[in-house]
Amino acid sequence: DLDQSSHPFAEIVVLTDNATHPSELANLTNLPVQVVSRHNVSDGLDICTAPISTEWFMKTNSFHRIRKKLKLMTENVNGTLKPVVPFINANNESCTSHPSCTREVDFARMIDQDANETYQTNQFVFHTDSRNHFCDFIAREFSNKTVASATSYVAFLENHLANNESLYLPYYKGRGGFRDLFVRLPASIVPPTLEFTNSSNSSDTCAHFSAEDKCLASLCEF
Repeated sequence: DLDQSSHPFAEIVVLTDNATHPSELANLTNLPVQVVSRHNVSDGLDICTAPISTEWFMKTNSFHRIRKKLKLMTENVNGTLKPVVPFINANNESCTSHPSCTREVDFARMIDQDANETYQTNQFVFHTDSRNHFCDFIAREFSNKTVASATSYVAFLENHLANNESLYLPYYKGRGGFRDLFVRLPASIVPPTLEFTNSSNSSDTCAHFSAEDKCLASLCEF
């Protein structure tokens, strides 16, 4: 239950292929909910098509749920809080063994030939204004015939926007790991796809489960 979680989100945007009516989501949360039809646009462009009104936002999908205590990793740099964004190297086996990851890297290198870091889209904090510049760029240069991801977004920032370094603090996951902000659901639970938007405003464990699949099946956090 979203309202039983501690998190920084101010509203929800639901992107759907179906004619979902807002009243159907009345029990989802007490937060404002906006339901938006994709109008036959690929869900790979959800980052771009989601109408976001806040300065920052995150994306997740039907296969994940929010942690009971979600706290964004940030660091205070000269009085400014910067999101800490985890990455792995593109040649890491956890990327090279997944075609979706290698496709994201290939596209990122079409934007910045030196791109060599991969970021998880559903664990990334997007800056809305920079997102808008990124999406305008891929619509103009690639006619939206691609998948917008955190990896290609960062490649765009590094190659096209000078303020990239002032927005984020990249963190190499191999140094100390990273705890996912959204927890994968069992396959039997399929809620609508969600876009969570961030306000300007934090994980329980199941020690008696020794296997992650058993833990997830019971909706705990491994």
